[in-house]
Amino acid sequence: MEFQLGIFLGILTLVTWGFSDFISKNVLNNKVSVWPVFILSEFFSALIAFAAALFTGNLESIFIPEYFFVIGVSIVNFIGMYFFYKSLSLRELSISIPLIYSSVIITVILSMIFYSEILKPSQYLAIVIIVTGIILLVSDSVSAKQFNLSQWFPFASMIAFGFYYFFLKIPAEIFNPFTIAWSVSFFTAIIFLPKLFESKNKLKNFKKTIVYIFFIGLLNVVGFLAFLKAISVSPVSLITPIKSASPIFSILLAFVFLKEKLNKKELLSVLLMLAGIIIISI
Repeated sequence: MEFQLGIFLGILTLVTWGFSDFISKNVLNNKVSVWPVFILSEFFSALIAFAAALFTGNLESIFIPEYFFVIGVSIVNFIGMYFFYKSLSLRELSISIPLIYSSVIITVILSMIFYSEILKPSQYLAIVIIVTGIILLVSDSVSAKQFNLSQWFPFASMIAFGFYYFFLKIPAEIFNPFTIAWSVSFFTAIIFLPKLFESKNKLKNFKKTIVYIFFIGLLNVVGFLAFLKAISVSPVSLITPIKSASPIFSILLAFVFLKEKLNKKELLSVLLMLAGIIIISI
């Protein structure tokens, strides 16, 4: 029963984060600076998680020694985010995005080694199929010609996020998901706060944009809560590939609502990731 719950919550993470990415893409396409969108959405996520914890009676007391795990995870998340946005400032989007999704490989390997997670043969096959779909989806973006080893920011971001999702298992078994969600979102936003006050990082059409940012924060925290609960009842090496397949939902939303066409490689990658998720769920 817990295994099926973990799979369901992993798929919920996929859907909510895919929807969040879809909205974020449309907001940023309107030439809105990425920093206020990211920082304010993190603040909204923290506020929503804190309010939900208070409303549901899940606002727990913080014990400092154990809470250092949450602070440590927040720092790792900050490192991943910092190098990711640093790479974006160098116009390395075509390299950054593929490497972010590739971080699932690091998380899966670390989880199998250090958490001694043992899966069924069909689940190993499903993970390979999903990761293949992710790599296929982003393979057009990366080439040896594009990648400059001196610009190592995307690679550093990939490593950090690989460890980030691996480390989340530890606080997920100590604290309830609400505590981790509001803490990580809050600390991440606070660390990046100076970026919000730079003159070039202003919101255009503030009233309209802030509504979109609120929904981005809402979707992010719902997905994060689902992911935290999922890895507390199911193997990290199983749940992480599912949530990393969130691009398929973004692609499907773009196909339905924006009438964007799928090329053959995108269609194949979507089918592979869906097949992997179905195999895991059986």
